[in-house]
Amino acid sequence: MIQYFEKAGLISPLPKPIKPIEQWPLLAEWRSWSRTHRGTANSALDNYQRRIVHLIEELGDDPRAYDAASIRDFVLKRAAPHSRGYAQTIAVSVRAYLRFLSATGRCGPELRYAIPPFASWQLSTVPRHLHGDDVQRVISACPAETHPRDRAVVLLLARLGLRAGEVANLKLIDIDWKESRLAISGKSRRVDRLPLTQEIGDAILDYLR
Repeated sequence: MIQYFEKAGLISPLPKPIKPIEQWPLLAEWRSWSRTHRGTANSALDNYQRRIVHLIEELGDDPRAYDAASIRDFVLKRAAPHSRGYAQTIAVSVRAYLRFLSATGRCGPELRYAIPPFASWQLSTVPRHLHGDDVQRVISACPAETHPRDRAVVLLLARLGLRAGEVANLKLIDIDWKESRLAISGKSRRVDRLPLTQEIGDAILDYLR
């Protein structure tokens, strides 16, 4: 509606909002550094940037003025009204920015460790890992005849230690049947080559059939 009014000459064109990277050039440098040296995707950078903008608005755009107390106070104050998951997002975002500032000599490396961890007791009774016998029970619960997809997924997780996202993003082109290898793209976009064992290869073929 506003665009129509502007084109009809009924109202004056509204000024375009200034982008954060235009207002604070250091943000643009951080994004470029993170893509080059950390392999961070633009979607993740957009998510981090929203929290970093709050940090700059509150503490200023001169990293030399930052100290452990001000960083910690900012994270705790911003995290207080939200869930643990959101609090962790704030902490990860600020750490990502402080990592860049430290690597480029704009602040000391100790500031990254000023951000406190956020404890969670919601899943405290869930074991952090499964013992070998339990892992085998999970695999045995997914027979190839009735659950070929589940068996392939569980074997990729258990035998190769892949993350859930890595399994979900696996494509046929990532499988080198001749050399018996899997190409896995991790968080840093680095491609790792993992062995395709006979057991896992058979499970994938069962699922494909």
